[in-house]
Amino acid sequence: MIESHRKNFDTDNLNDLIDLWLNEIRLHKSDADGPNSFRNPDNMAGQMLLLFLGGTDPTSNTLRWGSQYLVRYPKVQDRIHREIDTVVGRNRLPKLDDKLNLPYTQAVIEELHRIISLFPLAAFHVAGDTTTFRGYTIPKNSVVISNLYAVMHSPEIWGDPEEFRPERFLDDKGNCRGTDEVIPFGIGRRMCLGEALATQELFIFFTHLLHQFKFEKTSEDAPMPTLKPIDGVVTHPEKYKLRAIKRD
Repeated sequence: MIESHRKNFDTDNLNDLIDLWLNEIRLHKSDADGPNSFRNPDNMAGQMLLLFLGGTDPTSNTLRWGSQYLVRYPKVQDRIHREIDTVVGRNRLPKLDDKLNLPYTQAVIEELHRIISLFPLAAFHVAGDTTTFRGYTIPKNSVVISNLYAVMHSPEIWGDPEEFRPERFLDDKGNCRGTDEVIPFGIGRRMCLGEALATQELFIFFTHLLHQFKFEKTSEDAPMPTLKPIDGVVTHPEKYKLRAIKRD
C-alpha cells in the first residue's frame, strides 16, 4: 500500500494518512533518517501495521466473545433485541445517534469490555524519568505495565467480578453510567489512540448483528460455550460453533 501511494503521490491531493506521512518525509528529508525521527519509511510501515491490527483484531475478538456470551445468556440477548426493536424498529439499521437511547445495549458492551479484559496488561510503557509513586521508586527507562485485568476483576470494586451482569452499569433511571474502572484501552496520557474509533466501530457492528440475527447453539444437545479465555497479549475465546438465525 505504501509503495502504491508513492507511485501516485500528489502534493496537491493528500488523501489519507499514508499520503500525509509521505509528505512529512518530503518536507523534512534532512532528518527523515535520523535515529529519533518518526519521519522515516520503517516507522511509517510499522505504524500502518499497528493501525490495521488495532482496527481489526480487538473488535473482531470482542464480537466473538460477545456472541458466545449471548448464547450463554439468552435473557440478555432477548432484552437487547427488545430494546433495539423498540428504539430502532425493523425498517432500518441502528446508527450512532441511537446510542443514548440504547442504554441496556451499551451496558452489555461495557460488561463485555470488563469481563473479557481483552488486553489484560495493556501496552507496555517506559518511564521517561525517575519518579516516586506511593513510596516506590521507579527508575528512568523502567518498563511499566498496567494490570488492567486486576482492576476490571477486583472484588473490592465489583463485588461479583466473575458474574456477567450488565445491570451493574445501569442507574436507578435505567441510564447507562460509565465508570473509571472499565479501562479496556489502557490508562493515562499514553492510552490507546484508537479508543474513540474502536468504541464507535464496536457499537455499530454489535448493534447491526443483534438487529439482524439471534445467536443460538447449533442444536439442543450442543454444549454451551466454556467462556474460558486463551491467554496471551490479547485474550481470545475458544473456538465455538453457533447458529446465527435471521430475525424477521
